[in-house]
Amino acid sequence: MSLWFPSTKATLNTRTQPHPITPNAPHALVIGSGFGGLAAAVRLLVRGYRVTVLERLEQLGGRARVHREQGFTFDAGPTVITAPFLFEELWSLCGQNMADHVDLREVTPFYRIRFDDGDVFNYTGSAAEMRKEVARISPQDVAGYEAFIRQSETIFQVGFESLAHTPFDHPWDMARIVPAMMRLASYRTVYGLVSQYIKHPKLRQVLSFHPLLVGGNPYSTTSIYTLIAFLERKWGVHFPMGGTGALVQGLADLIRSQGGQLRCNAEVSEITVNNRRTTGVRLSNGEHIPADIVISNADSMWTYKHLIAKEHRPHWSDRRIEGVRSSMSLFVWYFGTDRKYPDVPHHSILLGPRYKGLLKDIFDRKVLANDFSLYLHRPTHTDPSLAPEGCDAFYVLSPVPHLQSDTDWATQTEPYRQAIERYLSGTVLPGLESHIVASRTLTPQGFLDDYLSFRGSAFGVEPILTQSAYMRPHNQSEDVQGLYFVGAGTHPGAGLPGVLSSARILDTVVPDADHLRAQRFDYAPYKREVMDAIKEGSKTFYLASQLLPKRVRVPAAVLYQFFRDADDAIDTATHPSGAITTLRQRVDALYSASPNAADEAMHALVQHYDIPQALFDAMLEGFAWDCELRRYATLDDLLAYCVRVASTVGAAMTLLM
Repeated sequence: MSLWFPSTKATLNTRTQPHPITPNAPHALVIGSGFGGLAAAVRLLVRGYRVTVLERLEQLGGRARVHREQGFTFDAGPTVITAPFLFEELWSLCGQNMADHVDLREVTPFYRIRFDDGDVFNYTGSAAEMRKEVARISPQDVAGYEAFIRQSETIFQVGFESLAHTPFDHPWDMARIVPAMMRLASYRTVYGLVSQYIKHPKLRQVLSFHPLLVGGNPYSTTSIYTLIAFLERKWGVHFPMGGTGALVQGLADLIRSQGGQLRCNAEVSEITVNNRRTTGVRLSNGEHIPADIVISNADSMWTYKHLIAKEHRPHWSDRRIEGVRSSMSLFVWYFGTDRKYPDVPHHSILLGPRYKGLLKDIFDRKVLANDFSLYLHRPTHTDPSLAPEGCDAFYVLSPVPHLQSDTDWATQTEPYRQAIERYLSGTVLPGLESHIVASRTLTPQGFLDDYLSFRGSAFGVEPILTQSAYMRPHNQSEDVQGLYFVGAGTHPGAGLPGVLSSARILDTVVPDADHLRAQRFDYAPYKREVMDAIKEGSKTFYLASQLLPKRVRVPAAVLYQFFRDADDAIDTATHPSGAITTLRQRVDALYSASPNAADEAMHALVQHYDIPQALFDAMLEGFAWDCELRRYATLDDLLAYCVRVASTVGAAMTLLM
């Protein structure tokens, strides 16, 4: 979910015609193929970058990869999909419709919440049904619940609709939103704000558990996260047929269709840096891949500590990294059964006997408690194809401390799994022990080993107030130019809306490919010669060129000089047809490996800006008409001539600009 947002309204990127990608386009490397990395790749491709995604594991998806065992399909990571428009936008940017590639189904109830005493609360998107559920537990809280939803909508309108998807790179970005923060009581915690409206302890748990889905403690996470309540009501909770892995595959296909490259088993060992700017990455096999920009979808703290040499990160020093508070981790058990449990919904929240005490054990004391609260995912409720006929697929996760805990998962994994198994068998999955036919686990140590997650955290940097917005790792690196971050460990935060929003922020902080390509053009060898020649031969153009941005001043002069020289060659030629032939040879040489010595600057320019030879061909055709002394009987004929001898110059100049 998104956390803090500055005070300028973000503009929806509605580009539907992708920028053409040329062989000379700037190269963007994306480290990691989680949803943040895949979304970043799509957005950069649309903006004209050549894109290569590097995935350390054997399959795409990062934490959203897929496990397949004995006919069961287990989504390894995220399963709750909200704000589906953020996915739909990625396809629309490429001129496609997501519905043609991914079948997204709304899930109801959103969650069935089971209390430790066996009572249940069906959490849905229906205002009427939610009022009934609240009234069933505590009639006196109905008015408070409706007031809470109104407040959630207000926070949503400010925090998501009006202020979302914008970077926090400067202190004044934070200062601008302080009045809104105070007005919305963002200094309160989620649990504190819920308690302001709700009195019954069960309902307080129902309306405050959401931060746990993004790595936050309801007792310390800012109340801005209460916007999730209205966000879910507005767009619903969804699941893709085929599992979350179908979304990964859909995005992978989209990236390939736009010309992007996807490489698995490609582990990055270093982000290379020269003069405070990234130059690419080095893989664990020694291969160096040059790049103009690098986007890390890997854990932000792992990236800084292990992929960037100390001398290149004065801001994110080891000491600062060690001082960061990491989110909790997860124990996840994936299992398949040889029978179905039709009474179990798609998403269940199973609350234990303690709430605040358990959260204190996880986040503060960092001890593995004997009790637990669980999230149970039964995707076969919506898509039976994810298990063999007559079977069910599940995963259950339990929030646990990250690896700063003393827990030894080498010895505790199986006892902890068995405790969860007994609990499920005694509550919502009767007889479970005798029906398990597939099983695997993921522990905090697995988050470190499989996903290189700092401290084995499941959600990166903990979303507390002092690690939010400007105080969170920036989307644009504070230390290395050309390095950017997406995913849970940067702004705005974890959860699918958060990581997709972090990729959307790249549209603001990453320059367009054409702009970066212009910056990359090395005109220094030609600057004095070209500008002196222009100053001597065309004082008017020289003076006008001073009004151009510095990055195109010399390239524009190179282009102007070539066209002027070509025009003069025709006008002064004793034998115009011979001049045409000579110009043809010069133009052909511009697109070869051996240009004329006098045209080296122009050769570099047409290669750098991908100026098509067709423009020069049109110009030469117009010159040939001059040599023929052609007469133009109609306005259309005259315009055709003007297009060839004048518009070609403007078109070429446009490519520079």
